[in-house]
Amino acid sequence: MKIKLIIFLLFILSFHSCKKDKQYTTYCAGRVISASSQPIEGVTILMVDSDPEYGISANNISKTTLTDKNGNFSLSITGNANTVTLIPSKSGYLEYQNPKYTSQNVNYMVFNSGANYSNLSIELDASAYFNPYLMSTVPNTYNDTLIVNVISYSYPETSDYGALYFYGKGPFELSTVDLYAIGDRYRKFKLQFTRNQQWVTKRDSVYIKAFTTYRDTIYY
Repeated sequence: MKIKLIIFLLFILSFHSCKKDKQYTTYCAGRVISASSQPIEGVTILMVDSDPEYGISANNISKTTLTDKNGNFSLSITGNANTVTLIPSKSGYLEYQNPKYTSQNVNYMVFNSGANYSNLSIELDASAYFNPYLMSTVPNTYNDTLIVNVISYSYPETSDYGALYFYGKGPFELSTVDLYAIGDRYRKFKLQFTRNQQWVTKRDSVYIKAFTTYRDTIYY
């Protein structure tokens, strides 16, 4: 009886040891593009043998590569985790946002280990800034009011900075600091202002090139 028990325990230990030491090779390849669908060269692609939900540390097996002039990349990793994590990044670009998680700030992609993932398409947003001047097309009085809402990219019914209020004749500078924007995309905004003591609403947008600050005058 004791011999059978010892054999059974040895089998269990051997099974768990094999399971822990099992290796998976995962291959990922794809292309990194901008909001205007242009390839981005020199993007760092970090691949980690770990699920980010359980944390990533220096002890995890990892590999990195850079995208070429066409935005293409490929790399593989071998480890014993059940998933691998892919994190793209480049200076001057905003943190990657995984489109599968619109309500969360998720800056990575997760794949099951031991498979090939080709033709991945990753979009990185270039940084830009929005800080225009605002000028009425008709003479204002000191009693006039202007309310500006800079519309969120993700939630069209909300404002990124709350309502910004201005009083008097203008012209007005939108902010004392440049406000965040996404390059190569339109920045939407809503203006509410008084005309002859009546409220008027205007919705519009401006195109902001990557790595630039929009400082033109917006007339209302």
